[in-house]
Amino acid sequence: MAELTLNRWGNSQGIRLSHKLLSQLGWEKAESFIAEITPDRKLVLSVAPNQDDGSLSFLFKDYEDDGIREPLVDFGESVGAEEW
Repeated sequence: MAELTLNRWGNSQGIRLSHKLLSQLGWEKAESFIAEITPDRKLVLSVAPNQDDGSLSFLFKDYEDDGIREPLVDFGESVGAEEW
């Protein structure tokens, strides 16, 4: 168990977590979290699911296909130094 102190941090307040505690949790810099308050006034932090890993799967995770498609447009042959 680690005792933490709520301190002023700019115009806000924050709790600093030690490197040892972060290592034990496996948390890394720039990770996103979900904060929940339980009925008995406990703060529970959990790593946010579905973090952006830069993949197409993540970008389209909430996509629902509506079946509507715009027709493809043929712009003809390349003119100049374009490469397609």
